[in-house]
Amino acid sequence: MLSACKLSLEHDRLLYLSGDLHHYERRTIGSDGRALNVIAGGGGAFLHGTRIAVPASGPPACAYPDGPTTRALVVQMPVKLMLGRAGYLVHIALALLASLEFGAGFEAGRMGYRSATILVTIGIALFFYGIAGHKQNHPARVLAVAIPFALVLGLMPWGLARMMPHVVPLLERETAVLIVYSFLGALVFGLFLATLAISGIELQQAFTVLGHPGFKHFVRMRVAPDGKVDAWVIGKDDPLASPGPWLIDRWSWDGGAPKTEPEPAPEEDVSESRPAA
Repeated sequence: MLSACKLSLEHDRLLYLSGDLHHYERRTIGSDGRALNVIAGGGGAFLHGTRIAVPASGPPACAYPDGPTTRALVVQMPVKLMLGRAGYLVHIALALLASLEFGAGFEAGRMGYRSATILVTIGIALFFYGIAGHKQNHPARVLAVAIPFALVLGLMPWGLARMMPHVVPLLERETAVLIVYSFLGALVFGLFLATLAISGIELQQAFTVLGHPGFKHFVRMRVAPDGKVDAWVIGKDDPLASPGPWLIDRWSWDGGAPKTEPEPAPEEDVSESRPAA
């Protein structure tokens, strides 16, 4: 949009408001701070956290939730995925992959089992690459993460098949493998998505699985006749909890270099104060 308007954050004095994903971020752009970029995507959809890895341009002036909070949310996701908090489609898909490997072994013996394992591993690697590398960003980094996790998921049925008769002798070997592999595989898949998010390769998929309902916010702006813009950002970590809301950010922009005003004391109707990010 900026290019179509022949504008640039690096060279023009402007206040650029964008929705982007479902978080808040304020960033000054340019060597002299001539532009202010505000991302406000609080909406009603589930949260997509802010960037965990600090970009080359440096950390934002304010983010909600901030990077450490986003990281703390992401590390919860693998266990929640394994326990079925996001549904059981991943578990069913993994059980089908394991049954495919076993079926090839029944039909064609050891050679068929090995061939099926190799094909399943390659398919998982391509699927993982498609999740994070579909825009062809950082292909080497994506492959470096996708291949090890694909090898773990592709070879896990074989390892479990050798182990399960000694661990759960009362269950048929293939049945035990399908059950255990569906849950352990979901955990590995969650770890893959968490690794993508923490390393800064891809953040959306991890929060799509997490489906976090909190960290809602909205931006109230006042535009003066002289063009000065004052803004207050109100946020609430948990819409259903009693603490909050909080004034999470306040800024002013007058067409020159952006200025950030100190956060005032909370009003009487604000239930609890919150330090600025």
